Amino acid sequence: MKNILPFLIIALTLLSACENEPRTEVVSYCNVTNVGDASADVFVDGHIFAHNPEYVQNWGFYYGTNPDPKIDGKQHQVDYYSRDYQDITINHTITGLTDSTTYYVQVFCNYGSDHYLSDDIISFQTVAGPTTYSIGDTGPGGGIVFSVNVGGLTGMEMSPIEYFGNWGCNWNVVGTSSFAGTGANNTSLILATCPSATSAPAICSNLIESGYDDWHLPSQGDLTLIRTNLVNNSFWTPATGYYMSSSQSSSISYLTYDLMNGFSGNTTKLTNSIYFAVRFF
Repeated sequence: MKNILPFLIIALTLLSACENEPRTEVVSYCNVTNVGDASADVFVDGHIFAHNPEYVQNWGFYYGTNPDPKIDGKQHQVDYYSRDYQDITINHTITGLTDSTTYYVQVFCNYGSDHYLSDDIISFQTVAGPTTYSIGDTGPGGGIVFSVNVGGLTGMEMSPIEYFGNWGCNWNVVGTSSFAGTGANNTSLILATCPSATSAPAICSNLIESGYDDWHLPSQGDLTLIRTNLVNNSFWTPATGYYMSSSQSSSISYLTYDLMNGFSGNTTKLTNSIYFAVRFF
């Protein structure tokens, strides 16, 4: 019995030491804000319960589209080799995300040779990105896209609905232009001078298609773009040759444009021509 007693004392001492040594555990608060279509801001406030916090090598978080983000996700890591970083705060913007996609985030801490993960996995969903358009696409207003800028994010579309009418009066309208993109201003100038409810500018201005009410009579430059980008590439076929524009050619006439052959013409303001509306998007 005397020989067994010292071993019992040693065993109890070791057991007591094991019970008193704190368990290594990572707890964290994680939040994602400013979520866009391709980026998001991740905030981490973490703490590690460890016997020797100076052994913390690095903190970070995994993120990816897998509900278990460490499997195939990427990581953002902050290194703190041989320094006492039991607590950590991380503010980091992750980029290169895919729009309309759910992502998952999980905090980690490397302590000595061990890798610890927070129990919490949070998720967030990126928003839908901007819709891009190409020439010939159906635009947001249900028209045919005939002009886009760099990246295809904005441009112009033409309504496929055709009408037959005139300018509403033969008075001089000051300030109209034949340049592309000036149709909206031209239409406003015409209506201010010729406030006819049944004129071509009025019909275009009052048009509502797919919930959009910002249509207008195209300028001659707009018609030129339509022929170059749509007609010449077989995206749209005009019903006839000369179409009305909102560009004045003289005090009594407006410019027309032959969408089939590319010729310019002019027609007196009270003479009917075929026309359609366009809009920016």
